[in-house]
Amino acid sequence: MKPLSFLLPLSLFLTGLFLVIGSSAEAGLLRRSVSATVESGKLEGAKINDIERFLGVPYASPPTGSLRWRPPAAPLKWEGKRDATSFGASCMQAPIPVDPQSRDQSPWVQIPTDRAGKASEDCLFLNIWRPAEKSQTALPVMVWFHGGSFISDSGANTDYDGAAFARAGVILITVNYRLGRLGFFAHPALTAEQSGAPVGNYGLMDAMASLEWVKRNIQAFGGDPANVTIFGQSSGAALVNLLMVSPSAQGLFQRAIAESAPGFRQWPMLQAASKSGPSAEEKGKVFAVSAGITSDDAAALRALPAEKVIGSPWTDKEARATPIIDGKIVVESEAAAFAAGHQTKVPYLTGANSYEGSILRYFNDPPADIINEFGKNKDRVTALYQWRDNQTAVATALYGDNVYVMPARYLARKAADAGQPTYLYHFAFVQRELQGKAYGAAHGAEICIMFETCEQSERPTYVPRTTDKRMGTAMRTYWVNFARTGDPNGSNLASWPAYKAASDEIMWFSNSGTLVMPYYQRERLDALEAASPYTPVTAGAVQEKKKRRASK
Repeated sequence: MKPLSFLLPLSLFLTGLFLVIGSSAEAGLLRRSVSATVESGKLEGAKINDIERFLGVPYASPPTGSLRWRPPAAPLKWEGKRDATSFGASCMQAPIPVDPQSRDQSPWVQIPTDRAGKASEDCLFLNIWRPAEKSQTALPVMVWFHGGSFISDSGANTDYDGAAFARAGVILITVNYRLGRLGFFAHPALTAEQSGAPVGNYGLMDAMASLEWVKRNIQAFGGDPANVTIFGQSSGAALVNLLMVSPSAQGLFQRAIAESAPGFRQWPMLQAASKSGPSAEEKGKVFAVSAGITSDDAAALRALPAEKVIGSPWTDKEARATPIIDGKIVVESEAAAFAAGHQTKVPYLTGANSYEGSILRYFNDPPADIINEFGKNKDRVTALYQWRDNQTAVATALYGDNVYVMPARYLARKAADAGQPTYLYHFAFVQRELQGKAYGAAHGAEICIMFETCEQSERPTYVPRTTDKRMGTAMRTYWVNFARTGDPNGSNLASWPAYKAASDEIMWFSNSGTLVMPYYQRERLDALEAASPYTPVTAGAVQEKKKRRASK
């Protein structure tokens, strides 16, 4: 999200190590210094009531100058104690253009305060929350990768404050990773100079470097390096799925949660054109020429100002960045890998929301373009959504199901078929103030509910409700149980059955509470999967489609 200014803490030392936090979110809380030693040196964090946190911890060297568009290098060492009481810079990104008239329609439209307050290429930081009360056993670790379409947001986003998760008995970590063309970019000059090393997916390499850092250092915080759960939302969930299918990420995590992942996207190939369009290198060359660089000159590319590299991705499709099938870090799309059984076989929890199409308000994609992607199947598909009252509403619902809801079910089915403990959900809980104003739970609406941060964020219309807290506690408890054991179930929770294609049972998070729902929208999602231009085209997938049609 767009880095915004924030109220700096008004610190008042009371005695020795104690002070009062004066920010709007932490007014009146008691704070004390705490320390930890990692491979690069000593950190001085803060204990705030029952939670200890270490913020702005570098997990790699600054990816600036000659290190721009290179794999992340080891973090630099420091002397003495490093202050870890404030967030490091967010990664460079373009501001999100938001229509102020739409601010009350969805919680996700409210841009949460980025407490880093600044953005830089020097941004490879992570943030750690842990319970202050020491545990006799090593704690499970949950690592959160933020969303933002690979072009925005930050681990310092107020929505992702890890205190509620830490109180539930885990160590919660949020991560910054390179965004936009700084994080996902290819050019023949960069490929040539790196002689066989991975290129293009620098943001994904950052995510792996953060997990390697966790594996080496988390014991200093009381965490278990052998019990790491990766989770994320939107493009952060896509990172989770990519980590599951990347040969380079083997052994870096033991469980995975993907919330609203764009599961069927066809990423560009590094050097060859494909159905998804020109190669990543060709797109990189077009950008370089537009920036005045006509030769294969890596030094000239690195000399470009970061702002020019980023461009205007919210309004210019050509400036939007995505992962790249580079043949080393990413060897195939997530859906193709799951279809072939190539994913890491770890417990997997995934799902999507009931109004995912709400994200379209950030882009200028015409409704007709969304519908026309289905080609000869467009009339058959749009007929599934005739309960919507106009083309825009049809396209919005269709987009949400096609990009998020249906692919989540597909990946869950393939994971379950491979023998992985798998759990599928659908989030349809709508806060009271939004009921009647939105078609359902918007893209990202579950985040501040689950992290218990809606009240902290800059949402002028938000009124805390008991129902919100109850829903957030239920979701967080399921997620934490899953992180501990690979099974979300536990006492005082509705039983969540493992996903099986035959019963098609999901956990439905709704205004009526948590309910198990069999065959949820099965007919519509089956039809959409059969018609989708993004469905993996493999021999196995074709046979499965024929089998499923024959069984109806």
